Amino acid sequence: MLFRIVILKILLLILSVYSMGQEEYFYGNISYYGDEFAGRKTSSGAIFDQEKYTCASKTLPFGTILEVMNIKNGKSVVLMVNDRGPFVKNRILDISKRAAREIDMITEGVTFARIKIIKLGNGTFSEDEYKKMIGEYYSFDKRNAYEFSIQVGAFTNRTLAQNMLEKLKKDGFNNSYITEKIVGKTIFNRVRVGDYADKDVATKVRDLLKEKGYDTYFVSTYVEK
Repeated sequence: MLFRIVILKILLLILSVYSMGQEEYFYGNISYYGDEFAGRKTSSGAIFDQEKYTCASKTLPFGTILEVMNIKNGKSVVLMVNDRGPFVKNRILDISKRAAREIDMITEGVTFARIKIIKLGNGTFSEDEYKKMIGEYYSFDKRNAYEFSIQVGAFTNRTLAQNMLEKLKKDGFNNSYITEKIVGKTIFNRVRVGDYADKDVATKVRDLLKEKGYDTYFVSTYVEK
């Protein structure tokens, strides 16, 4: 009997050491926030921003840092949990639109993802902790390149911006999007194509846009979104 107990303890020790050395992942469908949530207060109290690297989870503590990979293309992004959701069956995360663009899931809307917990949060969302995450995973030194986007218009009229976006997509620029900029009391709906880490690639896209009659200029989206 004593021998069996000793053997069992040894096996449990081996298993625990083995599991500690393995990277643990969980899988499921993820989606991204609709534009109507921009500016609303999240469950953590933070104001939701489509251009931040954040996400909603049903159970993970606020402040948890995750690596989220789109299984279909291998593209990944690092996010911090600051909201509750998604409140839809068979989905495990809602991510910001910027994050969705980075892993190329805008067109599909929902994709199957692999999620790795990098660091468990303490249950609160802190802007200081968020900035630390950005500094660690999204700094210039880490990425070694700026992200470039091509802006084709800025409209105070949302309908005009939406029409421009639809035209771009019909012309084959499926990675087009609208991002808002508030100046005083005026909202500018900026229509862009991107983002591109390689400026040479972005230049070729800009030239192609010009050939199709679009008025374009570069925007460094690492510096300004």
